[in-house]
Amino acid sequence: MIRNNMRKYLLTLLVAATVFGCSSTSNELPTSMLGEWNAKWETFAESYPDVTDVKSFTMDGKWTFDEKGDITVAAYGFEGCIFGEDTIIHTQKWKVANDTLSLINDDQIHGMTYKIVSQEEDKIKLQLMKDIFVHLEK
Repeated sequence: MIRNNMRKYLLTLLVAATVFGCSSTSNELPTSMLGEWNAKWETFAESYPDVTDVKSFTMDGKWTFDEKGDITVAAYGFEGCIFGEDTIIHTQKWKVANDTLSLINDDQIHGMTYKIVSQEEDKIKLQLMKDIFVHLEK
């Protein structure tokens, strides 16, 4: 039970860190990413075999990119969600360099970045760590 709670706590920290900070050195803001996107965080039960009190390995949300370089990320947690139970909404800066999307907090503190796995006009697949993905869809 303690192990299950620790894993849920770690995943909650990952989502919070995603929402609250990351950085990059590029000034490129691709117009193809602008606008509001439906988001779905996803991981896999196989990655957490000892976790027994989780009902869902996905979480919905919204990402809104604007031309000024701001992004608002909303993560809609719920009871039994591997990513956490709370709704978190935060606005910060964003940048893209090559295949990397970085989110930047007001203090420009370095943190996590997303690998852009694939990008189409209305779909983007991002990877955070080995087994956490964010699917964006317009």
